[in-house]
Amino acid sequence: MNSGQDYCTNFDFWQTYELWIAFAVDEWLRGLLMLLRWGTQTWESKAMVKPQHVLTT
Repeated sequence: MNSGQDYCTNFDFWQTYELWIAFAVDEWLRGLLMLLRWGTQTWESKAMVKPQHVLTT
């Protein structure tokens, strides 16, 4: 019979490994979605504040 210590150590390793994979997938998915959103430029018409043109001398 295995001790409880062996189970916890092995479980913590895989749990940490899967957590980092989830972080990486989340970052890539958010990045790709924002890239698609940026490319459509539909967000420009939804701006709350209109840009002001600054005169330069």
